[in-house]
Amino acid sequence: MRVDILLPQPIKPLAQWLAAFCCPVHAPPLQACAHGALSFGRAPTASNRGQTLTISPQEALRLLMILSACLPKRCRLTATMRIAKTLAASAILVGPGPALAAEEVSVETGRLVSIIGGCHNCHTEGYGEAEGKIDPNKALKGSRIGWRGPWGTTYAWNLRLIVQALNEDAFVIYLQTLRARPPMPWYNVRVMPESDIRSLYRYLKSLGDPGEDVPEYLRRDEEPRTPFVTLVPPQMPKPCSRDLDCGVGEVCSAAPVRQCIKR
Repeated sequence: MRVDILLPQPIKPLAQWLAAFCCPVHAPPLQACAHGALSFGRAPTASNRGQTLTISPQEALRLLMILSACLPKRCRLTATMRIAKTLAASAILVGPGPALAAEEVSVETGRLVSIIGGCHNCHTEGYGEAEGKIDPNKALKGSRIGWRGPWGTTYAWNLRLIVQALNEDAFVIYLQTLRARPPMPWYNVRVMPESDIRSLYRYLKSLGDPGEDVPEYLRRDEEPRTPFVTLVPPQMPKPCSRDLDCGVGEVCSAAPVRQCIKR
């Protein structure tokens, strides 16, 4: 199976097309985007408008990651969604691909994926306090409770809003190339089966009104104005000064770092 991507511009202004996905105020140097496209090794050489680039689906995902790397961090999420939507909208699948059985993709399966995958733990406010009972009015609308750590302060996204901006194919590309700040386990999301991603998309679309967006990411030097949870790196235990400070079967180790260790 191959994917034909119809580029909106010939090779010469390709960098401008890539840069168009960046935030206007924080647009990166055009040379960086051009270098990313050329290093991909498949940039068109003809000068005619409408040049077609034929690549595999895996290469299309790699291209998406290259384009995302050109973007400043503050607009990477929005821009990546736009790129994924464009790629999915302009991609023509040539030849039969592995078909997904109809029973594998459904709203009910998506609901189970959202529970087993832990989506509600962060993206649905009050889910933990309700001991797993899902409030339809809050389900996956994100949270205004921030997660603060060395990276700054992040908020669990409103997933309903994300699917409003993407079709199903674009959502698959988006999750398979996702990279996010802590505590989001984006590396788990990347290995989800495609049928689970499509089911999750349909479940999210079935939830109705997307509601409002969550607060934006804050840098380390910015103070959050919402409730937040502080996450800190692992802390070392208080040093001991003698064996009596330790538990049964332990002794206080020698300097320079005095800690309780097994006898």
